[in-house]
Amino acid sequence: QWSLLTKRDAPVGDSAAALLAVFVRSVVRSTLGDDAFIICLLGDTLRDPFSFGVVRHIAEQLDSAMSEVPDGTKVRFVTDCTPGGASEIFVRHCGDGSRVWNLLPVGQQSSFGRGIDINAGADPKERMAILGLIGDVYITVEGGPGVSQEARAAFER
Repeated sequence: QWSLLTKRDAPVGDSAAALLAVFVRSVVRSTLGDDAFIICLLGDTLRDPFSFGVVRHIAEQLDSAMSEVPDGTKVRFVTDCTPGGASEIFVRHCGDGSRVWNLLPVGQQSSFGRGIDINAGADPKERMAILGLIGDVYITVEGGPGVSQEARAAFER
């Protein structure tokens, strides 16, 4: 488990969140190579039963596709780690979970039992800002104001 911020009570401003995001991306690149690719999945607790099947299908198809392409091992899926949400369904159906990173505020752990937990940001708001800055592609499923903010941060980048 990686900790990118060690003090929970030290708020991270927008510029500090951007620096942390640069650090996360550099860790990914140094671990997987400069051509690593980050796909972020955003979504709140799923309310529409149809969405569960959609997210499951997306996870299975993306994992299968990455297994068949050259350098598919350089792809990482990063979730916003919402219990009962799109993230949990995605993690449970994305192969063995080895390509999935669960982005959480410092001191928190996912209850998914799969993927690698990565701590970034002192609280959910900072984690959200960082998530909006690290991906190459973003997939959203359902969601409210929080998902909207993450998507907006990604779009503005």
